Amino acid sequence: MVKVISFCLWGNDPEYCVGAIRNAEMAKEVYPGWETWFYVHENVETATTSKLKELSSKVITYTGSEDADGMFQRFLPMLESNVDIFISRDCDSRLSDKEYQAVRDWEDSAFQFHSLKDHPAHENPPVLGGMWGAKRHGFLNLNFINSEIATFKSGNYGDDQKGLHWLYTQASALFKEHGNSKHWYPKHTPIVYGSFIGERITAEDTPGRV
Repeated sequence: MVKVISFCLWGNDPEYCVGAIRNAEMAKEVYPGWETWFYVHENVETATTSKLKELSSKVITYTGSEDADGMFQRFLPMLESNVDIFISRDCDSRLSDKEYQAVRDWEDSAFQFHSLKDHPAHENPPVLGGMWGAKRHGFLNLNFINSEIATFKSGNYGDDQKGLHWLYTQASALFKEHGNSKHWYPKHTPIVYGSFIGERITAEDTPGRV
């Protein structure tokens, strides 16, 4: 079974490039048996991509616009027939045991999709682009889902959220939702960086803005 943690990265802002490397390092311990895939724009410096490869991450280079459409790249494992399950995460956050235990809980369930919420600011939209996941084997065809979500691309920040909002309106019953009055989080070790899942973390590993 191939399990993928998927990220997207463009530009050379240290907050994101250092975050990508930190997550690649942490995944080995936090998510044993999972692969890390980084969809990286061609403008990302070789120093970053080389380090990701050294950490056994898969680096997929894409070309074209450098705008927010890059956020959709991290959803592309849905199109890979050998990927059984994938989760989408943000480079400027950090992986944690808290989210891993929730993902394991979802893995063991019959729900095809997963959504995490861990802060009042996460209340809307219903599914966050860096805090959701999908299983290949389920009621809905992921190739179709990806093509429908992609129709929301317009180069603007938040377009990926609009696509996921569409998915949720179509298939909310297929989502296992952890946090914010939904399913409680399973027992876990404390978060190392920051205080909640999805918190933005700086290149110096200190909490940033929500």
